Amino acid sequence: MGILLADSQRDEVYQYLLVDVGGVGDVTTLIRGGELALARRLRSRFEEDMRLLDQIGWEPKGEKAVYAITLASDEIRSIFRRLLAQALQLIDEPGARSPQVLRQAASVAEIASIVLNELPGGTRVPQP
Repeated sequence: MGILLADSQRDEVYQYLLVDVGGVGDVTTLIRGGELALARRLRSRFEEDMRLLDQIGWEPKGEKAVYAITLASDEIRSIFRRLLAQALQLIDEPGARSPQVLRQAASVAEIASIVLNELPGGTRVPQP
């Protein structure tokens, strides 16, 4: 199974993943603090991020019109459920957020919802 992302969708997800993996140093802090279960959960999250980057590319800007995510449907579902939850939490949290951060979170939430609605088939033709 798989799913297709248009180039613009890929770029939004890519930017969001970069923010998430920026917290990789937290794993060391958690290990040193004895919070091993949380450190393992973060490691798993970052591994998912990296597998998705392997699918959509590590370069800052996409160069294809369409990106196929060919991970197992369960893995795609897990990743995009997490991205949706993180984006919605960011949108719903009280506090000052820049318009750009809110726009990006809303965009990722929309993309994640689309992906989740299309699983397990992944037969959508992306719109540029």
